[in-house]
Amino acid sequence: MLFKTTIALASMALAAFAQGSQNYTSIFDLLKAQTGQTDQLVTLLSAPQYSDLVSRLSSNGSNGTYTVFAPSDSAISKTVQALGQTYDFTNVILYHIANGTYTSSNLTNSSTILYTLLTNSSFDLFPNNVGVPLDVTNNGTAIQVLYGLNVANVTQAGLSAGNGVVYIIDAVLTPPLSPSQTVQQGGLSALYNALNSTNSTSTLDGKHGITIFAPIDKAFDAASLSGLNASQIQNIIGYHVVDGVYFSNNLTSTNGPLNLTTEQGSNLTVTHSGSTIQITDVSGNETAKVVKADIITDNGVIHIIDTVLIPSTNGTIPNGTNTNFTNNGSSHSGASSFRGADFSAMAVLVAAAAAAFTVLL
Repeated sequence: MLFKTTIALASMALAAFAQGSQNYTSIFDLLKAQTGQTDQLVTLLSAPQYSDLVSRLSSNGSNGTYTVFAPSDSAISKTVQALGQTYDFTNVILYHIANGTYTSSNLTNSSTILYTLLTNSSFDLFPNNVGVPLDVTNNGTAIQVLYGLNVANVTQAGLSAGNGVVYIIDAVLTPPLSPSQTVQQGGLSALYNALNSTNSTSTLDGKHGITIFAPIDKAFDAASLSGLNASQIQNIIGYHVVDGVYFSNNLTSTNGPLNLTTEQGSNLTVTHSGSTIQITDVSGNETAKVVKADIITDNGVIHIIDTVLIPSTNGTIPNGTNTNFTNNGSSHSGASSFRGADFSAMAVLVAAAAAAFTVLL
């Protein structure tokens, strides 16, 4: 098995070298040359609505370079079958393209966050119009692209063109869901029920640029919160939400532990050593470990933790009084309309990955 794996990896590397040595002027020329691999993507891009994007991918690099994660023909076939021939893939395609050239050597084993061209406000609630991100990892033998609850594998890496680089992947990257939908699809039932019972869903989904430390179901069971009122539960939820997007590689400080102020108002302390990330509550008595990091949503990132953290210094949970996290927020209208129209179709694509994901919890 090891011998076969080595042969496969060597073949991938030789194929990438052979393709990369042909000096393609543009990414679009490169895609057209990948006969039997990206024919369907080229056909899709040939439709009139993609002319501006094709123009950018056909440039010589003088107006910027790009990193493209190109779905294979089989990946596109499966997606078209699920969503239908008339589905508008414009925003989905933009989620496959990042600004800048990122070769394999630029991608490290830890997360490399790439911001894509997807800035449509129906999909992108990140601040400053940065584009919905992808999380790319490279362990030396395999490159993967993480998007929401899903993972795509790179089957051919580092194909170079005059205006960037192309990676062929085995899946179509669907834009990430809202926090509440991600929590629901990810099998975090206790947190999802808590959000609904306190009418906090629209507030969480409507925020722009947040980090959520989401406890697993077993953590809620261990915390014994059944006697709390809605205001106290809302207070606890707010204690797990931080303004600002902190991916795992940002959860560090050059001056010791990182202190974060939550939406509830009290602080959390983050320590990051190697691959271990721990979150300590304001009292210093309870510490949660991040068991799954960097789950991208349409407005930030979720890190799953193994303990519910309590915003209390004296053992008493206060009622929710911080106006930064109450149910008077409004959800993003564009995102809401998109979810109603498209989420049911895209759920077909994420269901298997979400089911596999919940097994990990």
